[in-house]
Amino acid sequence: MVVALMTLDLRLEAHSLKEKRMVVKSVLSRMHQRHNLSVYEASCHDVHNRACLAAAWVGPDPDSARRVLESVISLAEQAGAELLAQGLEFF
Repeated sequence: MVVALMTLDLRLEAHSLKEKRMVVKSVLSRMHQRHNLSVYEASCHDVHNRACLAAAWVGPDPDSARRVLESVISLAEQAGAELLAQGLEFF
């Protein structure tokens, strides 16, 4: 059993905090629904064109976690976000 902590630093095409909230809320909801992740906006709360997301996932092995991370990145990119940085830690 592996616990994976994923972090994503994203650039958004939002022109206000209200637009950012709509995009982030949609992305977080889809991530949770599709992969049963515990996910939240970790920082960059007051920056309208950036989102720093963190997610925790429990699975059978590290390879499964990497596949989930790739899918999560794909979901973020489908919402129009550009991936600036990513992290993956195992416990």
